[in-house]
Amino acid sequence: MLTLNGKTYSKQELQQLCSRYRDQDNWQGDIFRFIEEWIQDSIDTITVQTSGSTGIPKSILLKKEHLIQSALRTQQYLGLSANDTALLCIPARYIAGKMMIVRAFVIGYNLITVAPSANPFVQVSQPVDFTAITPHQLSESLNTLRKISIRNILVGGAEIPPLLETKLHQISSAIFATYGMTETGSHVALRRVNGPQASAVYEALADVSFAVDMHNRLIIHADYLTHSPLQTNDVVELIDEKHFRWLGRFDNVINSGGIKIFPEEIERKIAPFIPYPFFIGSQPDEIFTEKVCLFLERPAPLAAEEQQAILQQIKPLLSSYQLPKKIISIPKFEYSPNGKLLRGQTQRKSE
Repeated sequence: MLTLNGKTYSKQELQQLCSRYRDQDNWQGDIFRFIEEWIQDSIDTITVQTSGSTGIPKSILLKKEHLIQSALRTQQYLGLSANDTALLCIPARYIAGKMMIVRAFVIGYNLITVAPSANPFVQVSQPVDFTAITPHQLSESLNTLRKISIRNILVGGAEIPPLLETKLHQISSAIFATYGMTETGSHVALRRVNGPQASAVYEALADVSFAVDMHNRLIIHADYLTHSPLQTNDVVELIDEKHFRWLGRFDNVINSGGIKIFPEEIERKIAPFIPYPFFIGSQPDEIFTEKVCLFLERPAPLAAEEQQAILQQIKPLLSSYQLPKKIISIPKFEYSPNGKLLRGQTQRKSE
């Protein structure tokens, strides 16, 4: 049984819907191709595609039972019920969209489906209890979210930019940053980013625990996961086995004169002072091996005076090692299909 857009369908009715829509090359086709895969009792796994943000995209198998267990833990954490209404407004070809459908099967909530767009909430005319969106959608939807009723919002696919996070206290919805990856089937930890419970610390879902290796890279333990224990490339400050503070990606670390620098840490500090899309990266340096660079998404280089103005503003916030030694403008950053910044590919455009 599945309730879609206010109507409850039996398995047989779903099969008929799938045969009607599965061949469409659009967002609806993605939904019904996944539903058809999910309701096949003879298959106990589903195929999912990794995003490609940290390597070559690949297909992996996840057990349906493990995704069901993940859905139950999200239900428990957020207090979701069969009486709720959820909104699917992200592509069902990726794991986050697929899990919104899995939760509809498991929890029984009414799943409203709309075409993925920058501001999907303009398509919604009723209160919603639960949805999942990307940081880009969150940024584009701020004004709309101030006017409508959305109880719980999960934000995933990439980190929420620090400047955007400061604007979320004006929104009454409970907004959570998610930590997870395709291999975990969904999030394994959540962090409230607005309201009185806002925190910089991620909290594990039930039956999930954390450890770190010698490089402080996070290790995920959860018996219900298809892949466990799972070694990640995320460097964290481990508070205890259920809580951590995310510092950055190990593969993004800049080694400048023997000092390890986390770009994401610098980005959080300087975000209020950079009026363009940006990220911190590096270029080779004869003396320090790597030098810290500030990459801006803009069509033309900044004038020397503008560069100096930015550096003067951010200098008090950073150590001498963290301060960018060069500001580089790139007309268009590279992104993965689901909106993650591809730092390496973008940096190579500047070479």
